[in-house]
Amino acid sequence: MSRRTGRAGNHGYAYTFISSSQGKYSGEIIKALELSSALIPAELTQLWDKYKQEAEAVMSARCFTLSIFVLSV
Repeated sequence: MSRRTGRAGNHGYAYTFISSSQGKYSGEIIKALELSSALIPAELTQLWDKYKQEAEAVMSARCFTLSIFVLSV
């Protein structure tokens, strides 16, 4: 969830809240921070890395299961 302040030409800050169960969104937040030359919190990078590792593990398991199925047919 993001909220911002600073309307009508005034400056403000944007806050984004993300939980550990929302790791799949952390990559997009990192991209936005990089584009704005903002600092990327280490916790956000760690959340993204954890999500990628978990996603790769799921994909590897699916490919392995598919390989067994194809070989046994």
